[in-house]
Amino acid sequence: MMKNEAEVAALIEAGADIHWTEAVYGADALLVASNRGLTDTVRILIAKGGNVNSKQSFGYTCLCTAAAGGHLEIAKQLLAAGADKTMKTNDGATALSLAEKVGQTEVAALLRD
Repeated sequence: MMKNEAEVAALIEAGADIHWTEAVYGADALLVASNRGLTDTVRILIAKGGNVNSKQSFGYTCLCTAAAGGHLEIAKQLLAAGADKTMKTNDGATALSLAEKVGQTEVAALLRD
């Protein structure tokens, strides 16, 4: 995943599939960007129709990975775009429980609201 906003936008305009999933865990581009803290890429993918509630093979959502990584601005973007904060991983964790578990207090506070 690229960090350069212009490059990401150009790839999408050239026909890159925003719903691409990687082969190992089935994470799509938005989930990967959310996990890696790529705020601008997340914004672009949401604007282009990325699925804010996509899940990878262990059930982690974009919001779960953003929460666990402490990516507050990404969590805000995902929630504003309709991400479901009640979705659970395969082992029953929510974005809130993951944020709390790893001490991401700002994200946890956002998810409690």
